[in-house]
Amino acid sequence: MPEWAQPGSPTHVQVPPPADFHRPSRNFDGPIGVFDGQSDIGAALVPGSANYDAKAKQYTINSAGYNIWYTRDEFRYLWKKTSGDVSLAADVTFPDTKGHGDRKAVLVIRQSLEDNSRKAMIGEHGVGMTPWRGVRIRAR
Repeated sequence: MPEWAQPGSPTHVQVPPPADFHRPSRNFDGPIGVFDGQSDIGAALVPGSANYDAKAKQYTINSAGYNIWYTRDEFRYLWKKTSGDVSLAADVTFPDTKGHGDRKAVLVIRQSLEDNSRKAMIGEHGVGMTPWRGVRIRAR
């Protein structure tokens, strides 16, 4: 991988991938806490992981990938199939602030598990950046 592509590199430049670039998501059916399964949306080159501590009622999600913006996504996603009116809430904490790059926690409602799915999201950065809150819906 070239130096400019490494997050944290002084020459790092993030650019969107070509519009026709997509990788199929890797889906793992099987419950994890209250969720039906988990996926590496957009098949990130570095597979994500997640675990659930039932005693603490706490999820830990590790993810690396291109991003969750532009026309395609790459990230680890815990999911539950639903329909109708849905409410989604979470308490989020981040581990220490050293060496974790551009961390974020995002609550997402997606139409599908494909990397270019329609979605509504709200999130918060974990590296001292001004938190962002809002909903973004991408129409086709």
